[in-house]
Amino acid sequence: MLWRYCYFGKNEFVGIVKYNLQDRDIIIKSLKYFIQYYRRFNTLSHKFVPPKNKTSIRMVPIDEECIKILQVLKIEQEKANKELGIKNRYKMIFQHYGYAYDVPDIATVNKAIKVMLKELQISPLITTKGARHTYGSYLWHNNIDLGVIAKILGHKDISMLVEVYGHTLEEKISEEFMAVKSLL
Repeated sequence: MLWRYCYFGKNEFVGIVKYNLQDRDIIIKSLKYFIQYYRRFNTLSHKFVPPKNKTSIRMVPIDEECIKILQVLKIEQEKANKELGIKNRYKMIFQHYGYAYDVPDIATVNKAIKVMLKELQISPLITTKGARHTYGSYLWHNNIDLGVIAKILGHKDISMLVEVYGHTLEEKISEEFMAVKSLL
């Protein structure tokens, strides 16, 4: 499931356009794959708009599995659209043809996640925002530097992370103190 790559907020994720997969949105760099985020979909104006701030413009790493998922999704989407006689006018990867602007509603996405988690017997049940927070925590507890996590998540610095992940900082600091002590 692509939401495991939770670098993006929901409106950022919707901004990835499928026909740009070969050029602007996914870039092969040193044999590694990246998604480049440079816009978001404004659900009020129903238009693509620039990110909220300059630090939101970023490239984030993905793996070959994600590329394969995107390719399968593109094929399935094109097949469904052809059968239904509809067009993906914004050429979005995450199109929801049942809505006026083809944009997945956050409540619908969260409901789909809830159904999948229940089917897989995974708990606790989380939302897209919770998945993003969990991913940040996962990176932090796998010794990824807070500066790198901030960049991946589109924050200008680590201050937001310190606020959001503060409850885990004390635990991490204790672990690091023990690591320093073992070096003495």
